Amino acid sequence: MGGLPDLYKLLMGYTNLENLLTSKEWKKADYQNIHIMREVLSLSSNEYMSSQDLERFPCNDLCMINDLWMKHSDNKYGFSVQKEIYERVCGEKKIFDSEAWCKFGKQVGWYKKGEWMDDNNYKNGWKDAPKGYFPLDGSVSGEDWKTDSKEYFCDFISYYGKCKCEENKKS
Repeated sequence: MGGLPDLYKLLMGYTNLENLLTSKEWKKADYQNIHIMREVLSLSSNEYMSSQDLERFPCNDLCMINDLWMKHSDNKYGFSVQKEIYERVCGEKKIFDSEAWCKFGKQVGWYKKGEWMDDNNYKNGWKDAPKGYFPLDGSVSGEDWKTDSKEYFCDFISYYGKCKCEENKKS
């Protein structure tokens, strides 16, 4: 986990996140992930990250979160996996409308049998989660999965792309 001082990682909860990911405790790690993202932005436990908060979220933190998920899930989970699926779903048109959102949701397991997941199927549907299922961006945004989360997710993936995590890792 390069780039950030060890004390910062400990205080923000990255050590706990890494331990949970090492143990393959995906659901607990996802909740820890949300905690870290709120902590980085100084949000209370009842506040959610919004599109307006993204520019305040340091790329180093975002990249480290992704690196941890990728490393401990054998490249099955992470923002970069979600970005890849997102780009494939959008195709050459680069349009992410409601149809594309549903298609994306089906691929990552957030949309099943015509229903967006809620807290109940999140609690029950994580063990054999498909590629890209974690981390759950909708949980971070606190948005309605059908509509608002689509907009937030587009903004989130766009910001993640600007961070150039994959490029910075190579250099």
